[in-house]
Amino acid sequence: MPDPSLEDLALAISRWAAARPLITRVYVFGSRIRGCTWTGEPVRRNSDLDVAIELVEIDSENLASAFFDHAQGLEQELASLVPWRVDAQPYTPSTNLCLQAYVAAYHRLVYER
Repeated sequence: MPDPSLEDLALAISRWAAARPLITRVYVFGSRIRGCTWTGEPVRRNSDLDVAIELVEIDSENLASAFFDHAQGLEQELASLVPWRVDAQPYTPSTNLCLQAYVAAYHRLVYER
């Protein structure tokens, strides 16, 4: 299967997220969005798709628990839409600062409720 365009990727993920009422935003980020690795080399064929998922506001302890209880299923569902492995991360104000900076620098918002 050829790699989908960013527009096709955004559309597929947006439709997927719209069917999940707890999801408020979805960002794709990382080398697949940058178009190259940190060293400037082309994206590796086996590189994953990095996805940050923002959920409805609930207290941070319950949010983390809810996300991690369903993370594997979310990753599998997303992976069924794209030809790569998916690495999904929760994205909240309490997300670690390194991830926040990385998503802020190299992201594409593909869904917002």
